[in-house]
Amino acid sequence: MKAPAFQFYADDFIGGTVCFTAEDVGAYMRLLCFQWGNGALPARKELVDRIAGCVVSDDVMAKFPQGINPRMEKEREKQRIYREQQSNKGKASAEARRNHGSTAVQPSRQPEANSPSPSPSPSPISISDSDSNSFQPEEPPTASAKPKGVVEGKNSDRLPLSDQSKRFAAIMGRRLTTEWSEDECAAYRKLGTVAPDDIALVERFYTDAKGKPDAYLRTSMLTFVRHFRGEVDKANKWFSETAVTTSTTEKHGW
Repeated sequence: MKAPAFQFYADDFIGGTVCFTAEDVGAYMRLLCFQWGNGALPARKELVDRIAGCVVSDDVMAKFPQGINPRMEKEREKQRIYREQQSNKGKASAEARRNHGSTAVQPSRQPEANSPSPSPSPSPISISDSDSNSFQPEEPPTASAKPKGVVEGKNSDRLPLSDQSKRFAAIMGRRLTTEWSEDECAAYRKLGTVAPDDIALVERFYTDAKGKPDAYLRTSMLTFVRHFRGEVDKANKWFSETAVTTSTTEKHGW
């Protein structure tokens, strides 16, 4: 699946465009976005001008040798490697659970220069495998028993204990002492482990967009969990549109 967004390094962009005119900056940003979605600029200069919305200067064209901005392709490769690593870790985790019932392999954080995450990788909620609408009686506690709660692979008191479930509760403004409903636990288990960067993106979205009339923020934990992938897409769109709006009034770029 093609990534809908790329990492934007504001300081690098300003340093690389400090001598550009406002028109150059706007043209450069449009061409970068076109390359991200299409791989390279057209060979015909008149088509490049049409994409940029103006006659592109030689200074801007110099950023695209053979129609490709090298920095943009480095960012694309970094994303590809990160997604591949996460996929391999997920497969290894599933294999380990099938064969040994071992703890899931935790996905690594994305490299710090490529959007860090404030928390370690979370684990999914899981309720009783035998009945998705009820919880089995708890096992008698032992000296080595871990606390029970909303956590992977165990019966649950329906209180969030994993890092991921705690972050979900924080986004929804729910106390950690508030039990989750059985439907919420079932939906959470179905969702599974979420990439830390996706959670961080949604956390930022719910903070930045709070109180904004054009932002729809969910208030129900059940619908939030059921539609979390849509919340990620919505957050990406929000910040993408915000970046486009900002680029028309300020000089940003590589």
